[in-house]
Amino acid sequence: MIDETDASFKIVTSLLELNPNNFRKWLVKRQIVARTESILSNLKPAEAVAARDAVAKFVYANLFDWLIRIINKSLCTEEISKTANSFIGVLDIYGFEHFERNSFEQFCINYANEKLQQEFNKHVFKLEQEEYVKEQIAWNFIDFSDNQPCIDLIEGRLGILALLDEESRLPSGTDSSFISKLYKQYESPENTGFFKKPKFSNTAFTICHYAHDVAYEGEGFLDKNKDTISDELSSVLSNSEFDFLKDILPTPVDEQPINPSSARRSMGVALKKKTLGSSFKSSLISLMDTVNSTNVHYIRCIKPNEEKKPWSFDSQMVISQLRACGVLETIRISCEGYPSRRSIEEFVDRYYLLLPPSQWSRQDLSKFTMSILQHTINNPDKYQLGSTKVFFRAGHPRALST
Repeated sequence: MIDETDASFKIVTSLLELNPNNFRKWLVKRQIVARTESILSNLKPAEAVAARDAVAKFVYANLFDWLIRIINKSLCTEEISKTANSFIGVLDIYGFEHFERNSFEQFCINYANEKLQQEFNKHVFKLEQEEYVKEQIAWNFIDFSDNQPCIDLIEGRLGILALLDEESRLPSGTDSSFISKLYKQYESPENTGFFKKPKFSNTAFTICHYAHDVAYEGEGFLDKNKDTISDELSSVLSNSEFDFLKDILPTPVDEQPINPSSARRSMGVALKKKTLGSSFKSSLISLMDTVNSTNVHYIRCIKPNEEKKPWSFDSQMVISQLRACGVLETIRISCEGYPSRRSIEEFVDRYYLLLPPSQWSRQDLSKFTMSILQHTINNPDKYQLGSTKVFFRAGHPRALST
């Protein structure tokens, strides 16, 4: 039981203006509705602590969402949004985590980084080399690590998130049974490249991420994935006398428009609550849609040392980050490839004066372009002429202007 004279309890109920009796009751009890009857039961101490923490996280999450909405509304008013055709967004993608003990939080963060790294690979490697093929220039493909199998392992139809949600919705679901399902699902040899069972543990699993192999402890995965407050506690918060709290909270289910799926509740079929994992996946997909609709520019930040000390440079740590982030491959494709390019029309308009007037001719722009290149650049390895564009090694065509 919760002592109503407890200082923390009094502060919370006072600040949030909650009904103390109802709040105290539903922090330690749960109600299970089974068709025509409801069953009231006491929560175990660990479950009560989880319920308390879930309320705090729920209020914080909604406060954070409200703050973001206010900031966005202030930066982009309705008048601006009606006339603006573009926007600038800043996304911090450095967040790969690998600690001695990794749990659900690190799993979600590293999942997000897998998706963002794939987007980086797509822009730097796939699209760049596809451009060379499209323009029909001579090019030896540079191999790079494609992390799509790792992403499928996490978010696929029978991926880790799907199995986690399935186990989270079972009344008798446990962390150990979730881990057992993972072992059974991914024990085949074709999955060993991205999923591994630790040799000395039956409660953990290892994912081979693009940056590093990370072992995740399964303990707590289900509770963190189900990290939602009960309907009763949600009702207590919604009935608060604090207007600001009611403003930031989502609309209660009973105030939302009735639809066929919600009507099934009256038939004794409870609606499935969205898990934290599925919510994270949906948000990540929405983020990637936004990223894909923009022109992306990358700035890679490298940590020089773990201690955050000034003038301290850990070379092995830096090399590890450069390799994990795909920077070494980026440098390689820049050195071996043709990072500078112009359309043939633009090139001719800009550099035709480099030839004597007697050689000016626009009847065949490709031939005219090649004449300019051969006349001005002695090394033919520094350029290639494609179907519609001229490609240059790093440092060109700056050399043409000097």
